Amino acid sequence: MSNTHRFGWWRKNILDECGIKEFHYITHISNLSSIYKYGKIFSRNEALEKIEEGFEDWSNQRVQEHREKEIRISNKSKVNGHDLVPLFFNSNNPTLYAKPVKDNWGKLAVLSIGTTIVYDKDVETAFCNGNFARQDSTLHYDLRKLNTLDWEIIFGGDKIKKLPSQDGYENYKTKRSSEFFIYPSIKKQWIKKVYVSSKDSLSKVSNILEGRVANVFINKEIFKD
Repeated sequence: MSNTHRFGWWRKNILDECGIKEFHYITHISNLSSIYKYGKIFSRNEALEKIEEGFEDWSNQRVQEHREKEIRISNKSKVNGHDLVPLFFNSNNPTLYAKPVKDNWGKLAVLSIGTTIVYDKDVETAFCNGNFARQDSTLHYDLRKLNTLDWEIIFGGDKIKKLPSQDGYENYKTKRSSEFFIYPSIKKQWIKKVYVSSKDSLSKVSNILEGRVANVFINKEIFKD
């Protein structure tokens, strides 16, 4: 039996056409231990259920309440938002600059997830135009709708960046925080790199991984003051 999803090549071609080279998952560094122990990045609900030694939640609880809603995925079934693994299209994301997240960069890692994950026969997908926590974000299960996202904002550099004090910041923030979802989990084989903010964070990650496969780097383009 093939390990490739029957729509795997079709999915990958669409991602390539949109210029998507990797996805990004933000987590607390301490969670890397359970990710490599269980061999998966779990959804929020599955992590809370299965990780016996504790799941370190770095997210804003009020925001998480807004993510408690239904979404249709690529096999056309409906699941709860907390049963998905949320990924960002870009690495330098407004989520990292929100208070108090920015003050805790030293505790966070950004995992690079290869787009070849869409070949995985066990994986279903979905995405949203805008941040999932917002009520006005559009939800999609059909990858052909990826062309409706604002890629100029999502992938744009400093020239298109908006500050909170500038007009249009809210639109910039939500569009740049558009999300891609994997159901039900991400196998560790799809983790390509681990990005951190400092030498101290690099040391923490290296100690947790203890030689297990992962390329760990300090990335000042992601964690940019």
